[in-house]
Amino acid sequence: MKKLFVLIILVFAVCSCEKDGTNKIEEEKSITLPVLTSSTVSEITETSVKSGGNITNDGGAPITARGICWSTSANPTTNDNRTLDGTNAGSFTSSLNDLVENTIYYLRAYATNSEGTSYGNELSFKTLEKPKLVIEGDVNLRTQEMIDNFGAYGYERVSGNLLILASFGSNINSLKPLEGLNTVDGDFYIANTNLTDFEGLNNLAVVGGNIQIQYNNKLSSMGDLISLKEIGGFLDIDSNPSLKNLDGLENLTTISRWLDIDFNETLENIDALSNLKTIEYGLTIQSNPALKNINGLSSLTSVGYELTIDKNALITNLDGLKSLTKVGSYIVIS
Repeated sequence: MKKLFVLIILVFAVCSCEKDGTNKIEEEKSITLPVLTSSTVSEITETSVKSGGNITNDGGAPITARGICWSTSANPTTNDNRTLDGTNAGSFTSSLNDLVENTIYYLRAYATNSEGTSYGNELSFKTLEKPKLVIEGDVNLRTQEMIDNFGAYGYERVSGNLLILASFGSNINSLKPLEGLNTVDGDFYIANTNLTDFEGLNNLAVVGGNIQIQYNNKLSSMGDLISLKEIGGFLDIDSNPSLKNLDGLENLTTISRWLDIDFNETLENIDALSNLKTIEYGLTIQSNPALKNINGLSSLTSVGYELTIDKNALITNLDGLKSLTKVGSYIVIS
């Protein structure tokens, strides 16, 4: 009887050990990815936002990392930008910084355990646009000191006219302080300066009125006008003896009034106007003795009123006008 009792105990012990071992294996196999949700986006600014997440199930293993990942493309992962916000389950808050203004972003909460990384639901948001610094009325800058002082305020828009009309003996040689300028609602004049280029105007996109560039003896490049797309009035490029081309006007498609290109002694080509399709009033190209052709006007289809091409000694053909189908009133070519 004692032998039988001992045998029963041994069998029970062996079975218990086998059962315990099975449970451990089952426990190890039961570890899964964490379960979580992304928190609503809040406190959106031009460069930052707040969000977070809530880990409702750690998957049976400790959370080793959690936070928010984000990108300008959908389905961001931890290989993109991310925050590190602790190692526990439950809810957490995240701050996203150094964002770009007026930009759409996508974010997801993430959590990592020994099984891997899982993600919450995707959310999107758009950062705010930085308010433009606007100066009301007309601005007249006659010296380099005045340009430097004006530029220090970082104005992005002038609601009136912007006149850079150098006084006699002026030392205006740089527009770099104006690099924040995006819009001039009225006219924009640059005359009588010592400028060699327009560095500082690379963000200027819209001029609501006229643009007049004249009597700038050292001006050799207009390349920094590359952002200019819209002119509400006329464009007058006149008497700039060192200007060899109009590079910088490649994005200009429409001029609402008149285009004048006159008395530029060394101007060799106007190829930068290749995207110009419409001039709503008139076109004058006159007295540019080094101008070899007008091929830069190859996309021009319409001139609303008058076309004048006169006293350009090296121009021998009008091939550049091959797309022109309409001139409203009269044509002068000599």
